[in-house]
Amino acid sequence: MGQTANIGCPMLGLFGEEDVNPTPEDVANFDEELTKNGKTHEFHSYAGAGHGFHCEARASYQPEAAADASANVAPHSVAVLPW
Repeated sequence: MGQTANIGCPMLGLFGEEDVNPTPEDVANFDEELTKNGKTHEFHSYAGAGHGFHCEARASYQPEAAADASANVAPHSVAVLPW
């Protein structure tokens, strides 16, 4: 996380609370570091979801979490990308 100050774009993070990389603690630390450095970011963490929760081909697929995550991508992209 030593490069957090160099981040130059808004970030959207979609995380499973059961993921081990990053762990929920890692996500909380990253959120704190981004906030401390004044970086625009939006994080969503999904209970019961692990790594790859958005991939239909994986056993870890969580359809409800994936649907919510997908619903967050378009608004974030529209807000930050120079269409």
